[in-house]
Amino acid sequence: MGLKSKVKAGDVKLDDDGAGEPIDGAQELHAVESQDDAVSLEAGEVAKLRAEVLDLKDKYLRSLADFENFRKRSVKERADLLKYQGESILVDVLDVLDSFERALENPGSELEKFKEGVRLIHKQFVDALGKWDVRGESSVGKEFDPMMYRAIGKAKVEGQKPNIIIGELRKTYLYKDKILRIGEVMVNEGVPETSAEATQTEQPQSGELN
Repeated sequence: MGLKSKVKAGDVKLDDDGAGEPIDGAQELHAVESQDDAVSLEAGEVAKLRAEVLDLKDKYLRSLADFENFRKRSVKERADLLKYQGESILVDVLDVLDSFERALENPGSELEKFKEGVRLIHKQFVDALGKWDVRGESSVGKEFDPMMYRAIGKAKVEGQKPNIIIGELRKTYLYKDKILRIGEVMVNEGVPETSAEATQTEQPQSGELN
């Protein structure tokens, strides 16, 4: 209704040079139809765009839901992995426990045979730990390192350098490249070999002076 009121028969249509000519009824109808077609085309494009937006929104919400489900599954799997990560090594330890129980079932065995059985079980246990990159390191004769050992006592041993480990109560154990447990050791606080030799050399001289 509004479009028809703008273009009427008898109106003057201006060309590019400013000249004008009356608009007849046919021209008026054509102009109105052209404008109606343009409006219909725009309405169709808007509807198409609205449908595309709704489709994209639906896909986004579905993707968001899939990602949230994936995140929850990943969190659960990681929690289960951390909870049961020691399961395999425990199975190996149970094999060692079985060996101990079989040995205890024969208390009347000769002492040497019993000791040999204990040695075999010890090797089995060490091999089980080695399978999982767990290894013990003997510290006797090494220099004391507070990052790897804990000193539980000191003693003086002549001829040994000070700060050298002379006894071991518990070994240091490593898991791959990480310290699993620090060892407990005895440390020498005696005089070094050079100092001991110097003392022995000086003793006769001090006697002569007396």
